[in-house]
Formats: sequence, structure tokens, C-alpha cells
Amino acid sequence: MPKKRDTLSPKIKTAQILLYVDAFIWFCLGTYLVAEMLSFNNGVSAVLVGLFMYMSAAAMWVSGVMLKKRKNWVYFFTLALLFVNILLTFTDQFGIVDLLTFIFDFLIVVFLVSFGGAYLKKS
Repeated sequence: MPKKRDTLSPKIKTAQILLYVDAFIWFCLGTYLVAEMLSFNNGVSAVLVGLFMYMSAAAMWVSGVMLKKRKNWVYFFTLALLFVNILLTFTDQFGIVDLLTFIFDFLIVVFLVSFGGAYLKKS
């Protein structure tokens, strides 16, 4: 009997790459915002903003790494993280960078949901 081809692995790999790129975007955005805030002597705020943005970037990176494990909790954690990032995008002044991160996060959610049924069956 011929072995079934794994069609889920390429989708997981694509999701991982998207999450790594998103983590890099959030890391760069956090670095920019911290530097800008420090230039205005907003030290405490800069530390808090940096902490949250770097934690978010790290969580996205870890989600990307863990996604290949095909565990239900990883899938749902990744979706929850992306939803939180989408909500946080609208908590401050909304500009072109915010629009781009919103679109990118939203597209990753749509992509994850598109193969979620198969992912959850395999886990």
C-alpha cells in the first residue's frame, strides 16, 4: 500500500516562517519604540513597552519552533498570541506600521485556521 503524502508539513513550515518574520517585525518595532521613547526621557515607559514587545516577539518565535510538534495547545496558544497582538495594535496611535503588523498578523491567523482542522487531527 502506498504511503500517504504528508501535505501538512509544508503548511506548518510556511506558518513557522511567517511567525519568525512576524517576531522579527515586532522585535524591530519594539527596538524603534524604545529608542524613540528614551530620546524623550521616558525611561520607565520605554522599559515597559520594550519588555512587552520583546516578550511578544519571543513568544512568536517559540510558537514557530513549537508548531512542528503538532500539539493542540501550541496551535491554540499561537492563535491566542496573534489575537492579542492584533488587539494591542489598536491600543496606541495607529499608523502605517500598525496597519502592516495588523495585516500580517491577520494573514497568519487566516493561514493557521485554513489548515487547523488537519493540524488538530494529527496532534
